[in-house]
Amino acid sequence: MNNFAKTLLVGAAAAALTACGGGGGGGGGGGPSTGVTTPTPPTTTTPPPITPTVMLLSPLAAITDLETRATAGGQLNNFQISDPDAPNATKYAEMNIDGDETVRLQFANNNLSINLSGRPAEYAEGIRSTGSYTTEGGRQVSRQIVTRGWSDVKMPALEEGAGSVGLSTGDAPDWVRPITWSSITADEGRIWGFGMLGDLATGIPTTGVARFRGEALGSADGAFRSGGLNQPFSASAGVDIDFSTGKVRGGLEDFSTYYELAFPFYTLDFNFEANLVDGKFAATAIEAPFQTGEKGSVFGQLYGQGSDLEVGATFSVTYANTKLAGMFVAGRPTSNFLSGTDPTTLRPSLVNLTSSTAGWTRTSYNQNNIELGGNNESLTFTPGAFGGSDDSYRLYFDNGAEMILQDFDGSHYKGDRYVDTPRPSTTGTRYLRVETWTNVQTLNRWELGVQSDKAWIRPAYVQALEYVNAGISPGVTHRAYMTTGLRSTALPATGSARYKGDAVGTIANTSTGATYTTSGTGVVDVFFGTGQVKGGIGSLVITGQDGFTVPTPAGTPTLITFSGALNANRAFDATVDPQKLGLTGQVRGDFYGPDAAELGAIYNINLPGYGAMAGMLVGARNPVPASIGYSATTFSSAAGAANYAVSAEPLTGLAVEWRRNSPFGQGDTLRLDMTAGGQSLNDSYAGRAVSYNDYPYGVNAARSTTEVVAFDGAKGLVEMMYRVSGVDLRYASVAGWRSTDSRASHFVALGQRATDVPQTGKAEYQGVVSATYNDNNYALPTTGKVAMTVDFAAASLTGSTSGLAINSGRPDPNFSFKASIANAEFSGDFANADNTLSGPVKGLFAGPGAPEAVGTFNATKAPAGTTYTGGFVAVKK
Repeated sequence: MNNFAKTLLVGAAAAALTACGGGGGGGGGGGPSTGVTTPTPPTTTTPPPITPTVMLLSPLAAITDLETRATAGGQLNNFQISDPDAPNATKYAEMNIDGDETVRLQFANNNLSINLSGRPAEYAEGIRSTGSYTTEGGRQVSRQIVTRGWSDVKMPALEEGAGSVGLSTGDAPDWVRPITWSSITADEGRIWGFGMLGDLATGIPTTGVARFRGEALGSADGAFRSGGLNQPFSASAGVDIDFSTGKVRGGLEDFSTYYELAFPFYTLDFNFEANLVDGKFAATAIEAPFQTGEKGSVFGQLYGQGSDLEVGATFSVTYANTKLAGMFVAGRPTSNFLSGTDPTTLRPSLVNLTSSTAGWTRTSYNQNNIELGGNNESLTFTPGAFGGSDDSYRLYFDNGAEMILQDFDGSHYKGDRYVDTPRPSTTGTRYLRVETWTNVQTLNRWELGVQSDKAWIRPAYVQALEYVNAGISPGVTHRAYMTTGLRSTALPATGSARYKGDAVGTIANTSTGATYTTSGTGVVDVFFGTGQVKGGIGSLVITGQDGFTVPTPAGTPTLITFSGALNANRAFDATVDPQKLGLTGQVRGDFYGPDAAELGAIYNINLPGYGAMAGMLVGARNPVPASIGYSATTFSSAAGAANYAVSAEPLTGLAVEWRRNSPFGQGDTLRLDMTAGGQSLNDSYAGRAVSYNDYPYGVNAARSTTEVVAFDGAKGLVEMMYRVSGVDLRYASVAGWRSTDSRASHFVALGQRATDVPQTGKAEYQGVVSATYNDNNYALPTTGKVAMTVDFAAASLTGSTSGLAINSGRPDPNFSFKASIANAEFSGDFANADNTLSGPVKGLFAGPGAPEAVGTFNATKAPAGTTYTGGFVAVKK
């Protein structure tokens, strides 16, 4: 991302240029002489006025209270900018739009005329709820887009690149700036306008094919259940360009509006075709698979340089019951086999689950139907236009459950829906989307997300498909889960990778015949050099047929873990760990894309006394975090210890030995030695599993941002923090110990001492804090957030907590603190607002360059009969 992207992050700064003058010489004029010579005042130069740069806003679109309009732009459509940072700029690339500009927008088309302006003092940031979608269970999630700009002229932070799965990825375009505005005219009423600000691309390729994906924003006037006219919407956008022929194919899908429509969202999807001429394209007709009599136009152009290109476009669409106008930006993600027009024969990995309402469940899982293809399974995929509604599949398999040769094409497409399967993520809750084709039997294409570089995006090389035949025989339903796609031609010979993404499947009860949808988060660690594979599916959620989540049934797991090895087929086979339930089962995984960029896997599990479950997972490649504890690590309180253990409490004999054995904590081991109040608490502990969306004891604002592993011992329970906001902690953690009766608690900070703490500059850290307020042996745990500002040059820091809460009538548990830094350690004091709680703070900076900080606190001043202790860990922003 170049300098243009940073302008989205800079606040308003009003700038004024004031011309100063003075004049007048002394003496003369007939008055008496004073004998004193008046000095000549210095000559001042008035700064030349900034000449506004006139930028073409092109293309344009607008929607009014009466009709939609679109245009490709012209000489009367201009955006004037006076930028004191670039007074001589002649094009967008030379500017630094950060809020100190004066702007003027002029638009004229037919009988529409707009003349708006904005001053630096009006520049501000806001949030626009541009859409929401409803799950089958009735839950709604909104897409909120950060918008910066002036009173009537705004710059929404639309995103480019790989399509996010319902959440912001923070990937702003580099070369083009979306502009929106609103105005009221006497003839047309209120007008909502959309345009693109940027320089036409140079060095456009003349050969090759490129695909662009991004986000759309607009205004819709249609059959809303409530909310009235012209409501904002967001959507996913895509454009494929063949530079050799100039052919442009694209479209919009995944519409969501702020107010619910009276018809399914997917019926708004549309596609277009155009020709690229001198970097621009114009489609004067659209195709809407679920509409009749559709009319519309799309105008777009390329921005950037050479192969570093982006697309910006505006559109105007009229359906029988809805009008749309808006804009989209799109960047180039990783190449994706889901583009093109030629049929592709793929070999799926497949697992079956056959359930009967008569009260029995059977799973079929053998070498034939988990093998990649062979003679028993094949799938032909023919991609259609962007949006998927005219994608086609031919599915063949013969696995003993049934022989299938089934076609699914655009005429069988039944649209998409959101399933009530809330998934944890780095920035909020998202729900899984599924597209459906029905031709007697049903084919579901699940939009499972993969986590890549902290963002949840759509996979580029692997698909997750579910085949359902409810009529195999009376009362019997056959489900087949498959992952398929562009298989990797070779695997790395060395190194390691962590694959993380969504999982979905079905669980069936033997005695009742009841079936439920399962969803979770899959994590698979692959060590290519040794061939070792360790993984699991955590955060399992079970959804009933009515679309609502249900409590975990007795006899079913909340976590699945497995271990295995790579095989000669560029895949892996693994065995499900039995755990306490006596689980048995298998997992088969395959790698997709260049350099094993993605993973797809299927699983089959027998549940003794309950039934069976089967499903699939996908993941994107990330580095395996070289976290402390992956090889047995001992932390000591000895002065200067490289692996350091520290507490603000008066603990003695402090030592911790920690060993991680899986990404989810299952089977991890811990040895904690410490003496508190003369009582030895030395004990060994066995890891239970990662607890998602929770941190030691608490259920408040920090709940969805932290993952911990609980360790059971004879003398108490220890909870170790593993992740913050979905990011693995690599160098530090907090161990929160509490007694078996929960009347006593202690906190220990652990970390790999930073040997190169910066000596200059400042940094911000954010993380999670956990604390326990003990009132006469009555424990009140709480969690919240911590923020620190570190001044490395001054070797000092300040910080504060928020979100901590305990019962009313007791002191406010939130506090501020300050500390000094020496030898990567920090020590200081904390106090709450009214100084009813105060005491020491001690901690450590951990990892190369100090990317993490960990600390503990202990109130030496507290109301009689009470104690207040806790710990926190924070990551550098």
